[in-house]
Amino acid sequence: SLAQAIPTKTQKTARRWLATQNAYVESKRDGQVNIAAHPLLGWCKSVALEHGDIWGGMIDFAGADADSLPAAITALINEIAADTKESEIRLLDGERFVRRLQRMQGLKSESAGFDAQAQYLITGGLGGIGLSVAQAMTDSGARHIALVSRNGRLEQLDEHQREIVERLQAAGVSLKVINADVTSFDAVEKLVQALHTHELPLRGVVHAAGISEICTLEEMTVERVRRVTEAKIEGAWNLHRATLDLQLQFFTVFSSIASVWGSGGMAHYAAANHFLDGLV
Repeated sequence: SLAQAIPTKTQKTARRWLATQNAYVESKRDGQVNIAAHPLLGWCKSVALEHGDIWGGMIDFAGADADSLPAAITALINEIAADTKESEIRLLDGERFVRRLQRMQGLKSESAGFDAQAQYLITGGLGGIGLSVAQAMTDSGARHIALVSRNGRLEQLDEHQREIVERLQAAGVSLKVINADVTSFDAVEKLVQALHTHELPLRGVVHAAGISEICTLEEMTVERVRRVTEAKIEGAWNLHRATLDLQLQFFTVFSSIASVWGSGGMAHYAAANHFLDGLV
């Protein structure tokens, strides 16, 4: 509601700021991450792009318990008053940090391959990303893959989907196409229990479910936010909860660059993907 209260060009208004607490865990000095802050962080990056004239920035406090709250409030006021043009600021143990993108050094992509005697789960399994991941996993040794989709039925596959599924099956892959709603924890829990067996343990999860749409802040509704965010946010959280006791080789989610620098007209999409980054 605050973001949608866009003033006219003739009106003067104070800039909007977002203050969060413990949104990041980056060192041993930090405590537990405040995962609930992450959709707001992604959302506000898009607000900044759509309405930069009313946007101030984002400030995150590390710690800030009751004893340190007065100092935190003073730091917040000083930061806003300084008008330093920084859009993402973090205050930690009396130090001030600002966000910068840097090129990752020494990053190597290495894979030991997939276990032919294990099961792997892909949500959004019938989408372009899901099917591409299934193909890549098959090329690297996976032989038991479950493609999960809210509309996942073999008889409803289009020509392209059917072609890929048949190609994977011809390569010797035991491929399950499963209809399940990942926004329901009960459905996800039953799905994981059904896939994880003594003979074929569930060893990996790929969360590629999600949709996107263009929608400006002025047009945004609760229904639109829910439609775009629920599969990514609730789906990832339910998968996380349902697999906590399993010995997974990996838990992979597909995010978006929208969570890094926002995306105008896609605040809800940026919010959903920023949650995935925070969760991981």
